[in-house]
Amino acid sequence: MTSVKIICIILIIMIIGGIIMGLFFGGNRYQVDYCGEKSSYQGAKRAYKPGTQVKLYYKNFRPDSEYSFYLDGEYIPLEFDSKGAAIRFVMPAHDVKLECRARSSMAGGPAGR
Repeated sequence: MTSVKIICIILIIMIIGGIIMGLFFGGNRYQVDYCGEKSSYQGAKRAYKPGTQVKLYYKNFRPDSEYSFYLDGEYIPLEFDSKGAAIRFVMPAHDVKLECRARSSMAGGPAGR
């Protein structure tokens, strides 16, 4: 065999191997931007595959504040179970921004914190 044939065979094997690895072990994953608060979400990962059911528990509640959560600007209602307050969404096929907005619930306190 000539060296050109050997190189072609090696390249074909590498391409086929890359395709197989992508199908079974990789796939596209998309990022979640936690607005600098990833550590506030129990179970948070940097990225998820599209279609993944994501369930995160927010752990930095303060008793004097009201909280709202948004995924790409759309409101996400909180769910409550035995572990606490959870945010649930299905990961779309693009990067997303998960935002927590808190405001003071104290009478006369500043809003929009």
